[in-house]
Amino acid sequence: MPLNPEALTPTTADKVRRLRPKFEQFLIDRGGEVLAPTSEWELVRFRANNLTAVIYTKANGRITFYGGSKEAWEAFIKQRSWTAGNKTRRKKGGQSVVIQSLIRRDGRACFYCGRDVADEDASVEHVVPLNAGGTDHMANKVLADKRCNSEAGHLSVIQKVKLRESKHAKASGHHTTPLPDEAMAGEQEID
Repeated sequence: MPLNPEALTPTTADKVRRLRPKFEQFLIDRGGEVLAPTSEWELVRFRANNLTAVIYTKANGRITFYGGSKEAWEAFIKQRSWTAGNKTRRKKGGQSVVIQSLIRRDGRACFYCGRDVADEDASVEHVVPLNAGGTDHMANKVLADKRCNSEAGHLSVIQKVKLRESKHAKASGHHTTPLPDEAMAGEQEID
């Protein structure tokens, strides 16, 4: 793979600002969670490897890397492999505490299709995706069938709600939008 020309220039605040959108997409694509900066000095803030990482500039213009941000930045610039490592695997031999809590709170119905979810098909879905600023708090989690969760992928909240409405309408035999004949039946002419 050819060397990225950016690897040949020093890292400055201007360089980080210019490349920030691409760097943030790099982070998201590899499981990172981009966070909003908390001060004017922070150029990029994100969560990776269960740590908060920050690239910030000092008053003298020098760049400082914190919490693993240097490794991520260098992998981005040098086009190397990197992963946020935020994904956790379910322990074998039973439901996670989170899934048990969701079942107690909401019941066994899948957020998307409304069908009861079997233990082996249960998964946790973040309504607001983590990569879009959603939290890893119970208020942002729902129970979903693995197939539905996989179908939802990294959709936005609006797209997830539309998917849910579509699946619920299909399951109940109702249409989410009126058919042409049904739409005309409700119209009245006014003189």
